[in-house]
Amino acid sequence: MIKNKTYVYADFEFTKLASPNGKNFLLSIALVTDDKNIYFYAEKDLSSFAMNNLDEWIKKNVVDNFIINKDSLNPNHHIFENKHQLKEMLKEWFEKSFKNNKEIVIVLDVGQFDWVYFCDIFDSAFNIPKNIFYAPIDISTLFFLNKNISSEVYSNGDVDRLKFIEKYSKDKQILENINKQHNSLFDAYVCKECFYLLSK
Repeated sequence: MIKNKTYVYADFEFTKLASPNGKNFLLSIALVTDDKNIYFYAEKDLSSFAMNNLDEWIKKNVVDNFIINKDSLNPNHHIFENKHQLKEMLKEWFEKSFKNNKEIVIVLDVGQFDWVYFCDIFDSAFNIPKNIFYAPIDISTLFFLNKNISSEVYSNGDVDRLKFIEKYSKDKQILENINKQHNSLFDAYVCKECFYLLSK
């Protein structure tokens, strides 16, 4: 971990593992930082969306794990109707949250789709906030390169992130919300903890 950088750990949930277009779109986004009070979480407003157009897995594992209560919004929680609205929310959050001018590095887990969706929010990779480093870190690559991880935490040929945290982390608090897996905020915190452990 490079000390003069600011790290933001992110997770995105979307309708399909495919490039964003009219049919494939973002459902939720979470960005968390090393300061537990500075984070961004947003869910798409699906109130007028025909839910039968969503895959059953997505409905059960993503939409059913939405956490925002519209009647009592946390100031870090947001609901967006479209990409333009989300872009303005994110621009404001980045401007308010990072005033030290350090370069921001986005950390993702299997981030090839997440990064495409992130850049699409700003219409192009050339339009993302200028202090964000152009290439994210993908912890799945760090897992692949690490030869010191116990075989106990592997499942179907890959590292089970929650088993990894359970075995190697001193802070097990994140596992208390294990039923929220595939909620982007929960997954962003999982990404953060895994990155900490892999960077030791």
